[in-house]
Amino acid sequence: MFKSHIHFFALLALAVTWTACDDNSKPTTGNTEVTAAACRDGVDNDDDGLTDCDDPDCQGFTFCADGQEMTADQCSNDDDDDGDGLVDCADPGCVGFSFCASAVEVTAAACDDDEDNDGDGLVDCEDPDCVGFVFCQPRTETSSAACQDSLDNDGDGLADCADPDCGGFVFCLPRTELTAVACQDGLDNDGDGFIDCADPDCAGFVFCAPSLENTVDACQDDQDNDGDGLADCADPDCGPFAFCLPLVENFPAACQDGLDNDGDGLIDCADPDCRGFVFCLPATELTAVACSDGGDNDGDGLADCDDPDCAGFVFCAGDEESSVEACQDGVDNDGDGLTDCADQGCWTHGFCHVYNGYPLTDSWGAVWDGIQRPAKTWTAARAVCEALGARLPTVTELHRNNATSGTGDLSDLNASSELWTFILNSQSYRMTVRLNDGGINARAEANTYPFRCVWAPATTADFSGYACHGAPGSACATARRFYHVDQWDRPALDQVSAAHECAFLNASLPSVEDWTAIIHDQSASGTWNNSLWATDAMYYSGASPYILHAIVNFSSERAPFWAFDNTNNTFGNWNWPTSVNRFRCLGTRGADEGVNPTPSCAGGTCFALLPQASPTMDHRARRAPIWADGVNRAPLPRAEAAEVCRGLGGSLPTISEYQELIHAGLPFTPTEAGNWLWSANPVYHGNYQSFLVRRSTWTDPRMWYAHHSQSVSWDPGNASYGFRCVWHQTYQESPITCPVDQVTMWDGSAFSCAARAPGDDGGQASGGGWTDAWENRWDVTERASSSFGSAEQICALMGGRLPLPTELHRVRSGGPNPIPNATANFLWTRIPSYRQNYNVMLRLSDASVTDNCNTGSCTNYPFRCVWPTTRGNAFGSMSCSGATSGGQDPCSRLGRRVIDSADRARIYAASAAEECAFLGGALTGLRGLEEAIHAGLPNGDTSTWYWLPEAMYAGNFYQALARWPGVGTTGWYWNNQITSTASLANVNGAYTFRCVFDDILR
Repeated sequence: MFKSHIHFFALLALAVTWTACDDNSKPTTGNTEVTAAACRDGVDNDDDGLTDCDDPDCQGFTFCADGQEMTADQCSNDDDDDGDGLVDCADPGCVGFSFCASAVEVTAAACDDDEDNDGDGLVDCEDPDCVGFVFCQPRTETSSAACQDSLDNDGDGLADCADPDCGGFVFCLPRTELTAVACQDGLDNDGDGFIDCADPDCAGFVFCAPSLENTVDACQDDQDNDGDGLADCADPDCGPFAFCLPLVENFPAACQDGLDNDGDGLIDCADPDCRGFVFCLPATELTAVACSDGGDNDGDGLADCDDPDCAGFVFCAGDEESSVEACQDGVDNDGDGLTDCADQGCWTHGFCHVYNGYPLTDSWGAVWDGIQRPAKTWTAARAVCEALGARLPTVTELHRNNATSGTGDLSDLNASSELWTFILNSQSYRMTVRLNDGGINARAEANTYPFRCVWAPATTADFSGYACHGAPGSACATARRFYHVDQWDRPALDQVSAAHECAFLNASLPSVEDWTAIIHDQSASGTWNNSLWATDAMYYSGASPYILHAIVNFSSERAPFWAFDNTNNTFGNWNWPTSVNRFRCLGTRGADEGVNPTPSCAGGTCFALLPQASPTMDHRARRAPIWADGVNRAPLPRAEAAEVCRGLGGSLPTISEYQELIHAGLPFTPTEAGNWLWSANPVYHGNYQSFLVRRSTWTDPRMWYAHHSQSVSWDPGNASYGFRCVWHQTYQESPITCPVDQVTMWDGSAFSCAARAPGDDGGQASGGGWTDAWENRWDVTERASSSFGSAEQICALMGGRLPLPTELHRVRSGGPNPIPNATANFLWTRIPSYRQNYNVMLRLSDASVTDNCNTGSCTNYPFRCVWPTTRGNAFGSMSCSGATSGGQDPCSRLGRRVIDSADRARIYAASAAEECAFLGGALTGLRGLEEAIHAGLPNGDTSTWYWLPEAMYAGNFYQALARWPGVGTTGWYWNNQITSTASLANVNGAYTFRCVFDDILR
């Protein structure tokens, strides 16, 4: 490249020479007078008789200008070249030259050379011209460096930490043993002779807590953890744990297992501890059962009322008012003031139409026939009970009284008869239950089986009290704010039977969306068992395609990291609708709560499914009132159908709602029964589509369930199908809307607004404190790496807490409101991951997410504490993710929904559900999201995928994802084949999400 330049200039010189030779002017030597050097060398370089500035070729140079003092030569020749009386550097024309700079006191060099450069009598920093230079600033002792350099920087006679100016620095604070670091460094930091945990100042820290013997691990490790000479169960501190309880033989299972459980040499009923149980009573004729079973139980040759042992029972009171004749003669034969069937002595006779044998009350307050009634067909048994003002029981009512796994309230281990219930199964059979072991079977209605009538406590038009299944006296748990849910699992039934039992009690089976909210809300208590029915249908492609229903598995202690998943945790699965699984029912908690909608039903005819206070055998209700179109609407594409229903204040129905409506007799014309209708549910089977349903050709609509080719199909969404709209109650007439400066509160029965206050660290924040755009107060600097437990405790002791992932995400670097001193470190959050004993971690540099185990042996990480703004217990206000500038509300309020207007952090599915629950909301389900998008829900990034709680099966178990372009449109629907709006993911993937809250009683 360099040689090329040489060749170019050589050619240029040659060209100039040829040009000069071709000119008619006086020949030249080839030299020129056109450069600064040539114009100042005293030589006539171009042989034109003119030298330097006399040559017109040089006139353009400043040093050839007449009467000037502005060139380097002129400014250094000791002459007054321009005749202004000023020579060289004294002339303003020379100021720009470096050799004239010393004539002023305005440069770093001039201000630091111990000379009076500008002749004003002031030297260096004494001259005001030098004030701006750092080395001319007043001497201070206020920086970190100055306070650690062993110098008296400000000349006050005090150096470093001895100078009060340094008092604010951590390294100058008095030596104390009051911090987590100081209490673990092996030093006596405050000079009191005590080191770390031996110093009373450290007593409050978790790692200084005395060794205790009061945890599950400590009570089973063969160690004397607290140094009291007693290890494990020998230590009274371990006494409350079940594994430390004395071996006993005093509960039904232990008294029937053939083992000597308490080591006293006596087994089961031979042990006096078991004598109180019915099944351990000696062969006597001393019980109501033994005195009315027709047998000689004690072998004395006398049976029932003929045995003197039975004399005390009402039904053995004598012939005065107990025989068939005496109970129908209109006479008070025993003189007790009661005649015939009014006398309890007559109640054993069927013509008295009351309890068979005697009344027997179970632990839940239901009154039963004391003796089972003779075998009859199901229809005849039902008629007998209804004539007595009673009814046949549910499966759960009988099952929970069985003598093996239940209370044994109704009978003993010898009660092996199958007893009728009113519950119908998917093959149009009725269910039976055995009282000895709780065995459940399905039997044809024409068969004959014995039965017991039940007089249950009065029920209401809601799902509460006796209707809920759980511990006697506390059977209901509050769920999703407006509902009750069973505390205990109901016995295993097929999906249709389970749906029927819930419907009879004014309740429904929960969906996966319901279960997600219930589990993360931790609203239900009791013992959790595996495999509970959910209403979601999933496509399974095996040898033949099938539709299966979701089942969920979980336990209360694992609730925070629950997601429908079968890869990382066995929390989600599927099963055939005709198989059996346990279940729980969900229903509204108060009959007087709820505001009815104003349906605009197709054809002006609505079909209403309303709860009833006194259900009959054929009654089918649901979790909350629902109104449906009485006829099919004209076919439309999927998005248009959803928008029609939304525009009328309704929704497309879910598969569960269709099932309940069809079970209850939703009318279909013969033509309509075979037509496919749009549902609100998504399905995946190679691509992303929507479920279609139809009445199908089954004779009995009470058997209806999602079954491929008979009752469900699917479509991408662009074809036109008929549909029906449904309308739901709302909790109150108008949605609760609090001003931006207030929060929404829920007291268990009503909403209210309360003032919001910014977060306040009380001077505890690390580094001085910083407030973000959502009024949360933060540590300005990270705190030292700690275990999760220590980090959590440190923040709590100062009145703060660890942040949510989204709270960190909003103050990330590059975001609209970045926090000071951000690093690339992962920081602890308070939200669990999808793995047990793990927590989500997020870093501020790029909002990347990971997780780390949170037990004592895990890696320590830094953290920041946050002191959040006042939050309501119902989602809204500053709990929402969205812009706040100019007093803007970060929530989108679309109809009755309060929903995030901006994305939350990209985290795991379980973590997303947990964050929403913590804020008083829930993860947005597909039906609610679709309606919000149609109403204009904003989305800043059209490529962003959002978590949905819906379960998906695609060779494994996943959760659904959705996305939408810009501000939502009425044409949106869930599909990836046509609209690129649908996907699915394993729950250990990280995606963003939106939280939502509304008061629609679905």
